[in-house]
Amino acid sequence: MTHRSKQIALLVAALAVAVGCATRDVSTVIFDKRGIEVELRGQVAGGEPVDRGFKHPSTLSVKRLVNILTAIEYKVPTPDDTEINLMKLFNEDSDSDTKFLSSIVTAETVLPIAKGMALALRRADSSQYVVVKAVRKKRRLGLFHRKFYTGFSAWVEGQYLYIHVSHLDFEIDNDPKTKIPDPTIGKAQSELRSVPNEQMHAVGPYGLAIRWRDPIFMKSRRALEGHDVRTRTILMESEIPEGEVGAVLPSQLSDRLTPDTLRALADLEDERRSGKLSEADYRMRRDALLHPDADN
Repeated sequence: MTHRSKQIALLVAALAVAVGCATRDVSTVIFDKRGIEVELRGQVAGGEPVDRGFKHPSTLSVKRLVNILTAIEYKVPTPDDTEINLMKLFNEDSDSDTKFLSSIVTAETVLPIAKGMALALRRADSSQYVVVKAVRKKRRLGLFHRKFYTGFSAWVEGQYLYIHVSHLDFEIDNDPKTKIPDPTIGKAQSELRSVPNEQMHAVGPYGLAIRWRDPIFMKSRRALEGHDVRTRTILMESEIPEGEVGAVLPSQLSDRLTPDTLRALADLEDERRSGKLSEADYRMRRDALLHPDADN
């Protein structure tokens, strides 16, 4: 082998090593039916999956996922639609704090999304998270269709199911060749804001950490409207008062806690009041103390 041939061979070998060591995204489609696509996504470096520490595989029933998905709402920018604005005009009191909230599912999409997510979470490993892409069509003038896209990511970590929404009822081109945008954790297409309730905490403006094992998710939360009526108007509740967030535990709960746990709760309360903890961190750490078996 000539000197030049050896140089070329070494260069090819070095490129092969570099390509093998590069980090790349890997996706596997798990569910694809009627505009709903659910996939597993992760990264591979050096030919090996990059472990993200997710608590996968996880088994969540379709029924529980349906109830979780229907409980999730996001605050969205005020629509420009005349009909919705007229509805707001007639229903809004001058002193009310009326906001538009939107669900991440509709009556038509919730069941297939839940089925796809349940299957994906069972097949996932600790390096993979779930990506949901849902496209729905809306009739216009009884003949034409407009397409709207909702995309979010999901994974289980600790005692929480995390949901991060990137696109919510985002209108896309009706051309079937149009590429659907990928959900991106940490980014969103518009001014979304997650709206948590008692069973979930906000994680940044676009994410939620949901206590998915909570018994309340074994019950149906509320009925969803059809896909042609997606956004509804409600009266937003005020922020939780500081005293209520750190309220004294009910006696039936405090009686079951050990002295060490009660002391830890008191220390946690002090950290929150002194401003060392954000409200989300406070609630998550409080959950961990009150429900220590949730991670098992």
